[in-house]
Amino acid sequence: MAHDIPYDGSRPDHRASRYVELMRDWEALQDAGAGWLANASNLVALLHRGLGFWWTGFYLLRPTDGTLVLGPFQGPVACTLIHRGKGVCGACVERNEPILVPDVDRFPGHIACSSLSRSELVLPLYAGQSLVGVLDLDSLELDDFGQEDIQALQPFLASLQRHWTGSPERAIR
Repeated sequence: MAHDIPYDGSRPDHRASRYVELMRDWEALQDAGAGWLANASNLVALLHRGLGFWWTGFYLLRPTDGTLVLGPFQGPVACTLIHRGKGVCGACVERNEPILVPDVDRFPGHIACSSLSRSELVLPLYAGQSLVGVLDLDSLELDDFGQEDIQALQPFLASLQRHWTGSPERAIR
């Protein structure tokens, strides 16, 4: 099913209302028979296109060594491996909590996969109670993310959890 999600960032209240619209779309797009990877790929495309982010994607935790491995994403090419504790994504894994970065140049150890990225939001991704990766969002604008984004994105991730089966290694190999 083709599904185009146009973005109109010109309205100041646009993002809050878009999350509501996108959740309705997300609920319709999910396919229990397709598995985690297909559903995660559609979620990334939905958020990326629907909210106009610069980069939107998942990094999945390799349990053998704690390295984050690039998963489904939309945007320019990306770092394929991020070591535990490195950059914003690695810090999210270490802290096991969302990390909001208004200016990536002020984040110690920021990994610049794209020099155009100005702000970033990274949220932990769970399967049950286990941390299995992160959702990483990058913007071309400084201070583009806030607590409202964290709150709005949590239900998307919670809904995606139910599609996870098997081990993280199975998802990244």
